[in-house]
Amino acid sequence: MQEKIDDLEHRSRRSNVLFYGINETDKFEAWDVSERLVHEFCTNKLGITASTIARAHCTGRFSSK
Repeated sequence: MQEKIDDLEHRSRRSNVLFYGINETDKFEAWDVSERLVHEFCTNKLGITASTIARAHCTGRFSSK
């Protein structure tokens, strides 16, 4: 049973990408702002289009640095 649960967890994470170091501008930033920041990072820094992003979320604690 645990093997099936692990398999489902891994499959659900298959298309996820984590970005670190993208600074937030506001502690209560909406998801659409986070998505825009990820799109801009992908376009400007990586030279790729991120047209298939379904959602973007901030994780961790807010830092105003």
